[in-house]
Amino acid sequence: GEGGGGSLLLALQRAGLLETCTPLHNNWMKKKVFSDWWVMPPVQQIRDYYGEEVAFYFAWMSHFTRWLVLPAVAGVLYFFFTTLEGLSVDTNPYTPFFSFSMVVWATAFNKSR
Repeated sequence: GEGGGGSLLLALQRAGLLETCTPLHNNWMKKKVFSDWWVMPPVQQIRDYYGEEVAFYFAWMSHFTRWLVLPAVAGVLYFFFTTLEGLSVDTNPYTPFFSFSMVVWATAFNKSR
């Protein structure tokens, strides 16, 4: 063998019995990353522990979730006004305003960073 603790892993890889080896998580560090997470994910800590790809996913989902608050509130208000007045989508005078606000929101979201 080549000596050291890695020789068994190398032998298993050469024999085709092992493709890759991933270390176990550091539980203390994992708890630290997610301990203070309430509204915003700690993207830098996630990047340091899990890597760029995972941090990018969390950053994107955080950005997207924040942007979904406005259409969610608008949709709930639209639903309540429609339900309280007993209107359908075809007879609701608020439908064009709601639709236009969604177009404006989508445009602003696509231009956001």
